[in-house]
Amino acid sequence: MSKPFGNQKRKEESKIYDKTIRSLLKELPTAFMELITGKKLSKETLKPLDIKLQKVIEREADLIVENTGTGEIYHIEFQSTNDSSMPVRMALYFYLILQNYGRAPKQYLVFVGRGECTIPSSVEIGSSKHSYKVIDLKEDVDCKALLESDNPNDWILTVLCKLDPQKTAIRTVIQKIKSIEDRRLQQKLIQKLLILAGLREEQILKLVEQEVKSMGLVIDPETNLYLKEIMEKGEIRGIKKSIKKLHIKKKLSLEEIAEILDVPLSLVKEAIEEIEKD
Repeated sequence: MSKPFGNQKRKEESKIYDKTIRSLLKELPTAFMELITGKKLSKETLKPLDIKLQKVIEREADLIVENTGTGEIYHIEFQSTNDSSMPVRMALYFYLILQNYGRAPKQYLVFVGRGECTIPSSVEIGSSKHSYKVIDLKEDVDCKALLESDNPNDWILTVLCKLDPQKTAIRTVIQKIKSIEDRRLQQKLIQKLLILAGLREEQILKLVEQEVKSMGLVIDPETNLYLKEIMEKGEIRGIKKSIKKLHIKKKLSLEEIAEILDVPLSLVKEAIEEIEKD
């Protein structure tokens, strides 16, 4: 009965991770992109292209960028779960990019989830076969090059890569962030690091939290929309839980529940509708 709610929770968390990753990609983390593409790149020659691909249907890719030095187009897509629909979606992106920009992109599917990546690197559609490169960050990409980068966005992406040793790599990232004089930027980077650490094993998230606290850095969710959104959704889930208990066990009316919990009647109705769907 709790499956739909669990799936919804995963979708909400996935949106938060997507927002964070896309915000980092907008800053063109060059060292990270070199590791993914295997090409020597410079920020000066990278030209971001419109990620919205519209031709009858609309799709929004994670990153499409043109190397103005070579004319190559790179399409990078991040995936945190083993989604069986990804191979066909990668083929769809390929043809939409070809149609929009007149050139075939080099494609990279970057897996940032826990556990083993089982997404295939090709798909057969009728008589044609479409291929792209699959990279599992925690297995295939060493974080050392990112730590040597001058771009803070590269540092944040370190937490998704192979960390050896884990504590030393994480401590280096946080020390680099702490050295930034701009306190607002420092806060944003720390919070993005914490969000992306949630994609890794629990021990890595705890390690990041411990290192942040040990270096005296303050975590303030009110200054970051992503963490604020996570907290607000957590609070709403807790309220809905109470609504369901009062409705099922106490047999109270919707109005009585709204009055007891001091919440809008619309929220009570929403929670009861979820019960009925289950």
